[in-house]
Amino acid sequence: MKYTKQITLAGACLLALSTTAFAQTIDKSQAVGKGLYELTYNSGDNGVYVASVVDFKNKEGIIYKLNGNTLAVEKEINVQGNPVFGIAVNEKTQKLYGTNTITNAITVVNLKTGEVKVIPGTHEKGHNREIAIDESTNTIYASDTQEEGKIWVINGNKDTLEGYIENTGVFTAGLAFDRQTNKLYVTNMGTNEVAIIDPKTKKVVKKFASGGESPINVAIDEVGRRLFVTNSSTGLTILHADSGELLKVVKFKGGSLGVKYAPTANKIVLANRESGKTAIVDGKSYEVVTELETGSHPNTVAVNVKTGTAYVTNKTKRMPKEEGKEPQVDTNGDIVSKIQL
Repeated sequence: MKYTKQITLAGACLLALSTTAFAQTIDKSQAVGKGLYELTYNSGDNGVYVASVVDFKNKEGIIYKLNGNTLAVEKEINVQGNPVFGIAVNEKTQKLYGTNTITNAITVVNLKTGEVKVIPGTHEKGHNREIAIDESTNTIYASDTQEEGKIWVINGNKDTLEGYIENTGVFTAGLAFDRQTNKLYVTNMGTNEVAIIDPKTKKVVKKFASGGESPINVAIDEVGRRLFVTNSSTGLTILHADSGELLKVVKFKGGSLGVKYAPTANKIVLANRESGKTAIVDGKSYEVVTELETGSHPNTVAVNVKTGTAYVTNKTKRMPKEEGKEPQVDTNGDIVSKIQL
């Protein structure tokens, strides 16, 4: 009996170890198109939607729909003339919204009908970036990196531009919506700050230091009241979402970009572009669990919050050119990786 218990205990330990090891590996990687940017997960159809800019000069763009399990390409949505960079899905209405950074517009794709609509901006120098959605009011927000900073406000019922929230900060880049407080969080790269914005009053209600340099993206733990900020020069900072108190700094060598929080796994996933690694950080200890070589330049992250599955886009690196020879191809770029947390 004692021997049996020892075997059972040993088996349990091995199972725990194997589960941990599995969680630290890349489940699948898939080459997808050309010029990948942001991706998002839609639980409504188990789709991973990936924005790609095929050709800047000719403004060629495609949105790929991948199967969330296999990463197989299931659909291509042509957005010729208005390529999409940032991307998000309203899961209630099943509409996809994308920032047309180089054409000063927002693209809307009805995922049920396939209809594509473009909402033009009214500011000549618009340079939108990230999308956040308040599904309860069907309002879509987009950050804009103009020097004084602004946020686009889209009426999702009509898919029209209602206006802008002005003066959000210098180089407003990252954007997240907090369903607990109905407030917006933005990162302002020009002043190394995070700002809290009330969409009702269209005013900044609070600002605090990001804890790092060049804060570019932000994710939120709504229940635990934490912000996870990627600072492109210094790494990850964890802040209290209400007070702005700096809770922890997790340093990475340059290039921290995309970030998402997986609540079921209590893990933070961030794409570190320059190191070529996607980092998994424990949400309790803030220790780095692992760094995975997902591709040449990990760029953006999406998470299936129910299953704890993460998806990462990886951009290509510049390959050396040799006279008289065929251009080299980066086989580790323009790929999407799937990670089980």
